[in-house]
Amino acid sequence: MSSTNDATLKRKRTSLGGVANKGKSKVEGHLIDEVPKIKKSILEGKKNWNEILKLLEYSKHINPEVVYLSIKAIQQIICTWIKSGDLVLQSVEDSFVVESKSFESSQLSNWTLEIFQSYQTQLFKLLSHEDSALQVGAIECYFNILKQQAIAGTNSQKKYYYPTIMHYRLVRQLFKLSQLISSELVNHFVEKFCLGFDDTRYHTYFGISKFFRDEFDKEGDNVQSQVKLGFDVLSMIRTFPSSNADIKNYWGVSPSALRETLPSAEFNHSSFELKGHKKVFTDAWVNLLKQPLSDEIFKRTLILIQKKILPNINQPLLMLDFLTISYDQGGVISLLALNGLFDLINTYHVDYPLFYEKLYKLLDWDLLHVKYRSRFFRLMELFLNSTHLAAYLVAAFIKRLSRLTLQAPPAGIVMVVPVIYNLLMKHPSCLSLIHRTSEILQASEDPFDFNESDLSKTKAMDSSLWEIQTLTNHYHPTVSSLAKVFSEKMNKPNYPLEEFLDHTYNSMMDSDFNKPIKKTPALAIDATKTLFPVEEEEDKDILSCSTLSTKLWAF
Repeated sequence: MSSTNDATLKRKRTSLGGVANKGKSKVEGHLIDEVPKIKKSILEGKKNWNEILKLLEYSKHINPEVVYLSIKAIQQIICTWIKSGDLVLQSVEDSFVVESKSFESSQLSNWTLEIFQSYQTQLFKLLSHEDSALQVGAIECYFNILKQQAIAGTNSQKKYYYPTIMHYRLVRQLFKLSQLISSELVNHFVEKFCLGFDDTRYHTYFGISKFFRDEFDKEGDNVQSQVKLGFDVLSMIRTFPSSNADIKNYWGVSPSALRETLPSAEFNHSSFELKGHKKVFTDAWVNLLKQPLSDEIFKRTLILIQKKILPNINQPLLMLDFLTISYDQGGVISLLALNGLFDLINTYHVDYPLFYEKLYKLLDWDLLHVKYRSRFFRLMELFLNSTHLAAYLVAAFIKRLSRLTLQAPPAGIVMVVPVIYNLLMKHPSCLSLIHRTSEILQASEDPFDFNESDLSKTKAMDSSLWEIQTLTNHYHPTVSSLAKVFSEKMNKPNYPLEEFLDHTYNSMMDSDFNKPIKKTPALAIDATKTLFPVEEEEDKDILSCSTLSTKLWAF
């Protein structure tokens, strides 16, 4: 554990049982001094090994500093036992029980095994301690033992070894305590062990996948907290190797060190290769996304899926079901699903039935008011850019967009008008929509059916963009001037959409305030002396009869 955590623990002399009296403080001070002495005596010879029972008892003390010093001392002792061969840990796949291998008949080896099991149980309890620094200390001690076991296992087996089940036991315990562990513990686990080392990240992916595949209880009390923990860990792991050469940082034994110490050792572990990392990454996400997700996690996953998930999974099409379900939900969820779905359609040539019909349904009255509207319009323009699309289909989108501007905020209108302009220039067969002005004089005569879901039956091609003409009288000058582009000669190839997508009320206000004043505005020469100036003679009589409060408004 770092010196920072040590200092934090020393500052935190809190008591779980209440305020400590002076006598208790002396006892705690004695224990703090005694722990290193006990550790030293145990490391000096086997005759003092029974003293470790005292340390186990101290690890349950109410004083956090006593607890930390005790678990740290026990960790150092156990690492020494593993290194010397006095304790051999063999993980059994079916029961996840740690047992001795080399000294099965030895009473001493059985005893050291029992000590380790008791210590492991205590560390797992401390993961939910009210002191977050102790939680971090417990996981540090556990990983230090795991590291020593990886080295010992590699040396004894003459090939690469990592305590996979030992790692999984920790991951499983974190999920069991998902409602109790602190954000500091999760952050430390991810920042140090998942981002810092390739092997621990690999086995964390494996552990998350295994937990949600084999042990997750959808009817349990911790469903949402466990799903949230799984998502938080996966989303916080920001790094991912792009080639085999990037896989070089190991908490256990690295391949380079293995080649130096054991030249004849086997080098065939899947954690050495990119495809192995992609597989466990894929399994972790796929098994997590099969679980019941809250709306928040649903949205956050869809935000990550295009840039973080799809590029790193070994089979991107595995995300198709999740994206399809998301796209069918409607609303903001559908908007967010578009990015990932676009990648699958564009890159992997996925055929999605009724795609444009569902895209059309997303153009509802709420669209121009939601947070993710700019993301939607970027993609929609890409989808409608193809010159192979039928004119009636593009016309339906253009007409529906123009109708939405009637109830949209100025920032939303400024976004839509350039989109309509670009679509008209891309699809000249739809230009009749802006030239058909004399045939449709009132909105009630418009043949366009806004509520029709079948794009071929909307009658958009028989309509006109009278809504855009209405915008020329909009109260906001930016909107009205932008709408007038359709009544002028349309010689501009297209609008750069990025310049219009991120407008808000604030940005439009700032733009107006920062405009240079070409002509000084006219101002009143004489300031009025009353809130309601009296202009007529008869009004003076009214003022004379007014109350005192009214007269106070005269300056």
